[in-house]
Amino acid sequence: MVSLEEKDGLVTLRFHEPYAEPDETDYLTALRMIETRTEPFAMLSIIGSAGHFSDAGEREQALWFKRSRLHMNLLCRAMAVVRPQVSDHMRSVFSKLWNLPVLVTTDEAEAREFLVPHLKELA
Repeated sequence: MVSLEEKDGLVTLRFHEPYAEPDETDYLTALRMIETRTEPFAMLSIIGSAGHFSDAGEREQALWFKRSRLHMNLLCRAMAVVRPQVSDHMRSVFSKLWNLPVLVTTDEAEAREFLVPHLKELA
């Protein structure tokens, strides 16, 4: 299941169980929608444990990370990524993608708390 929602400057991208056939396409579409935003935002990304992309999907996601770097650095005030398992390597990778505050955690409440001061900047 993939969903993208926005409320009060918080963009929430969910990609988790139950997984379905169109999830890869829906996820990549959601990334492209984030790239079209014109107003500042903070982002919460909640990603489940399973789900592997096709080679083409992996490539498209990597291209999005490269293509969106400037856009994300300009408009995204902070990002919190919630995953069921988190490693130091994963934290390192996400922190190098953009020049903005990033938290990678297993705890959604911690992620939301991390984003609060960044959302206050948008108000």
